[in-house]
Amino acid sequence: MVVHRDAFGGHARFRRSVPKIPHFRLCVQRGVATVIFFSSGTEAAGSVTGAMTPRLPVPRSPAFETVIHGAQFRDRIAICVQASPETIFQALHDVALPDMKLAWMLGEMRYLPSRLAGQMPAVDAKTPFFETLIAGGTVILRDDTPREIITGSAAQLHRVNQAPRRFASREAFDAFTEPEHEKLFMSIRVAPTGRPGEFWLVLEHATLALSSNSERKFSHYWLIIKPLGAFVSRQLLQAVRRHAERAMLPAPQRRWTWRSVRASFAERMRVLPGDERIPQAIDTLTHGVTIRRAPRDVWPWLVQMGAGSRAGWYSYDWLDNGRKPSATRIVPDLQHPTIGTVFRALPGVTDSFIVLAIEPERVLTLGGPAPDGTLAVTWTFVLEEVAPGVTRLLVRARGGPGYRFHGLPLRLTRLVVRVVHFVMQRKQLLGIARRAETTMTQHTGFKTLAGETAYRAAYDAELKSWPVRYEEIDVPSRFGTTHVIVCGPTAAPPLVLVHGYMATSTMWSFNIAAFSKDHRVYAVDVMGQPSKSIPDEPICNMTDFVAWLTATLDALGLDCVSLVGMSFGGWLALNYAVAVPQRVGKLVLLSPGGLLPMVKQFTVRGMLMVLLPTHLTVHSFFRWLGFTDRAYANMVELMYLGLKHFRMPLETARIGPAVVSDEELRTLRVPTLLLIGDHEVISDPTRALERARRLIPDVRGELVPGARHEMCVRQHEIVDARVLEFLNDSRHNLSERVVA
Repeated sequence: MVVHRDAFGGHARFRRSVPKIPHFRLCVQRGVATVIFFSSGTEAAGSVTGAMTPRLPVPRSPAFETVIHGAQFRDRIAICVQASPETIFQALHDVALPDMKLAWMLGEMRYLPSRLAGQMPAVDAKTPFFETLIAGGTVILRDDTPREIITGSAAQLHRVNQAPRRFASREAFDAFTEPEHEKLFMSIRVAPTGRPGEFWLVLEHATLALSSNSERKFSHYWLIIKPLGAFVSRQLLQAVRRHAERAMLPAPQRRWTWRSVRASFAERMRVLPGDERIPQAIDTLTHGVTIRRAPRDVWPWLVQMGAGSRAGWYSYDWLDNGRKPSATRIVPDLQHPTIGTVFRALPGVTDSFIVLAIEPERVLTLGGPAPDGTLAVTWTFVLEEVAPGVTRLLVRARGGPGYRFHGLPLRLTRLVVRVVHFVMQRKQLLGIARRAETTMTQHTGFKTLAGETAYRAAYDAELKSWPVRYEEIDVPSRFGTTHVIVCGPTAAPPLVLVHGYMATSTMWSFNIAAFSKDHRVYAVDVMGQPSKSIPDEPICNMTDFVAWLTATLDALGLDCVSLVGMSFGGWLALNYAVAVPQRVGKLVLLSPGGLLPMVKQFTVRGMLMVLLPTHLTVHSFFRWLGFTDRAYANMVELMYLGLKHFRMPLETARIGPAVVSDEELRTLRVPTLLLIGDHEVISDPTRALERARRLIPDVRGELVPGARHEMCVRQHEIVDARVLEFLNDSRHNLSERVVA
């Protein structure tokens, strides 16, 4: 590998070499520090070995120098690629984040504050990296494919929350001169190295601070980000090179990924459950696949198999499922087959498999009956955990003495069935493995069974502190099974509670006695966060959250409800009322997110807690929020266990409380109560209250004295009184009032 790092972008008039170290060379030039890494047998740039042609230096780009005039900070990295420029640029447009996993992780950490503030959209990992850049606000300034692409973006790069700007055109970008911002320019280009079939692939950055103050601030940031940026850039270039050089290989030399479904000799010789049902089989076919999931995560896909109204066979749907695609999610209604349950072989036909034996999360044996009542075939699926979180799925098919494939003679039956069965069985096994490994199932919300057990025990212990009688119910939807705690008079008006981020419905223990006195309360565990809700299809955006809550209300038989949300739950409730106002009679927002951007300290502390979930980080975060009393210890411990043991879907984790726009707030026609602690720390409470009063047509806003983000518990008597007064007010238009 050859990596050329030009720290300042200049060219030297002389070169002084330091003593050579194997596989590493440092060259010092005027204004240039060049580091060249190379593997055995590969010479550094500019050296000559025997008849090897020396490489040309990495050239400047006149077009880039014109665009970045006045830039104060420069960085350049180059590597050699043995591919054509056209192939290299095609690879640039194909590379996605999973091709550079470590750089992806660093980028997610770096841009999490901007995403939480709603100023940078979450990215789809499957989207090519270059498309992700453009979606994030980057503007293409010059496109000379396949020679060079120059892009530009603007943001407050020196800040934790960079607040990236978006531009409708190149002209708008050029005209942007706001101080306290920086413009970041990037050139990706190819240039000849002087060797046949080899080109420099160059990635060059230049940053232009738009004021002396921003230049001073960015210079400190530059000291930290420069080495990390170089690492990420090198990861990108290496990913492009892998794609490009692989594409240049002749077809027979390309690496194709082949996942084996071959059973070992020992597995083929083993006696498996179900073998005894056909003692004298005409043939026995055994296959297996190793799946990177625990047996409990694979099992749901097996028990819902079958054509027609079932989930499909995960094989060639145009052959065995009437062209209807097999399910890509767990179907709750199909999760409990019993002995005798029918799995249709094909849609619209009478041929079927019948469940002969079932041991949950271990064995499923299906049988195909012959016309005379005997078994024509058996089909057994066996799950074995070969390592923590790793399952070996063995599948065995056995034919009875009278079985003949479409009336063929025995020898032809054996030959044809072996070929056809292998093709179909391989497709099915890989389909099951892919689904189990990539889809959040009924049990994969938690990393381990022990972790899930510990969390549920803490949840139940916290729920014991509820001062009223309650019942727990589970509500199915395409997003999973939502856990709901219900209490209060059955005929009373419905009141739906949405808790704070990862806080679960148990957080309402301080308020539930007052809320449930004259209301039928439904405390909902938010889907995709640690709780008793069981996720299935991941929630990817606010539209999904709205669909999930609508499906939950539908399943509960609730048409129009009073909706109460706290913190993150307040943000969800606010967005829901904007999207589906006809389902919300009254809206209560308690210390909500979404009215203003989160402060830096919230972002930094929250990131540290999520990335390093220890008692120290979690307790430090909650003390900062205001949860300092020992009465909150169990609630904080439950949060810690959730962070430690729960595996949140990446798509859901990226969703943060983005600021709700002025236009959306103006369209909110639902009577609204807003309560914020007068010492709130996640954002300025006075400014948040003022913005809500100015934009929401029908709002009653109050600052609750002596409270930070723990307002609902520390000042629960005031909160309870204000909420009930608001809910019981029969007037549609509500006046404002302020608590001194």
